[in-house]
Amino acid sequence: MQLVPPLAPEYADTGQDEAEFRANIDDLPRGGTMCLWVVRLAGPHRVEVYAQDKPMRVAWPGEELRTPA
Repeated sequence: MQLVPPLAPEYADTGQDEAEFRANIDDLPRGGTMCLWVVRLAGPHRVEVYAQDKPMRVAWPGEELRTPA
């Protein structure tokens, strides 16, 4: 039995292979993760919020992040 985290934070920074990173984060929701936060440290700092059955949204510095109920 494999444990799946309900929330998975991932960090993306300069020099990271974006295609490989995207493939890795695409696997999490397919594996059962309910919410994924991608913290972007390169370029404008932001968090991409992915939740099951909802469109991706972007949270900017100062915004509150909440997991879906």
